[in-house]
Amino acid sequence: MQEAKREIAYLILAHNHPEQLSRMIDRLQHEAVEFFVHIDKKSAIAPFHSAVGGKNRVNLIEERHAVNWRGFSQIRATMALMRASLPRGARYYILLSGADYPVKPNDEILRFLHGKDTQYLHYFSLYDIPGWLKKIRHYYYWDFGPTNPRHGYAPIRWRYKKYIQRGILERLPARSYLKGMHPYGGSQWWMLTRECVRYCLDFLENNFQFRMFYRFTDSPDEMVFQTIILNSPFADSVVNYRQYRDNRQRVISEILTRPLGFCPYNYRYIDWYSPRRGLPAILNDTNFEEMIRSNALFARKFDPRISHSLLDRIDRELLGAIPRPAPAQSGQGLPPSWRIRCS
Repeated sequence: MQEAKREIAYLILAHNHPEQLSRMIDRLQHEAVEFFVHIDKKSAIAPFHSAVGGKNRVNLIEERHAVNWRGFSQIRATMALMRASLPRGARYYILLSGADYPVKPNDEILRFLHGKDTQYLHYFSLYDIPGWLKKIRHYYYWDFGPTNPRHGYAPIRWRYKKYIQRGILERLPARSYLKGMHPYGGSQWWMLTRECVRYCLDFLENNFQFRMFYRFTDSPDEMVFQTIILNSPFADSVVNYRQYRDNRQRVISEILTRPLGFCPYNYRYIDWYSPRRGLPAILNDTNFEEMIRSNALFARKFDPRISHSLLDRIDRELLGAIPRPAPAQSGQGLPPSWRIRCS
């Protein structure tokens, strides 16, 4: 196996706001990291080349996919990032979106991951959250652009959702799940070791039946990697997995009854108290105090038009000269409260 050349490879899915992407990369720049960026094929590439193409250790990958919300195209884009980054080598691979931003300095992020072999991802059994089972029990065609619930054509998508998705597909008999596997779900965003990323990519490339099953599910980006990893030899290296396995009912109770913006399994801060149904809030200055009280390494979602003042404050107070406590180390038990919605 090729020896890792970097401590961290950042795998970034982006589709808009190249200036925000540039700002995030500037804050994460370090000689020990490298960046691999997938730009949605539906987006013009020239503004991103202008914004980040000349930066050190930044790779705008050539393999591009048209990415649809809640579609398997999210997995294809992530696989493209894996294929591009694995030959270059790194100890940890961190999946981000272009709307993310660090809330800890580089040295703290590097120190937190140094010497670890833990897989940091948010997860739960779909059988423990029954509302998620419909995502795998019925057929979904969100990668057929005109019907996508966010990006599709309005006159088509509501008719499709009402008459075909809900009227027909979700009334058909439930699909049979894959034999020998247990379905998991959770947040799309993770921090994984090189060996685990290689395992996931090999599994996806060599398991046609698995790919075809999840191609027609709802939001496979929030299920595929959890399912692969927790059905693999890497399960015991997943953060707090033994506690989850041995105390599932207590852990699930905490998920459902104590919501917070911070997810201690992937170290993301996300505000789910949003007027946008099913979507995280765009962060602003009101989130700052809760953000600094958390152990988050990264936060989302940021929009430069709404979050500019907050981003300036993060740069000044969190990423500058003012030190903050390092994140809690894994293995010290579950934090007192956390929430299911860590996407």
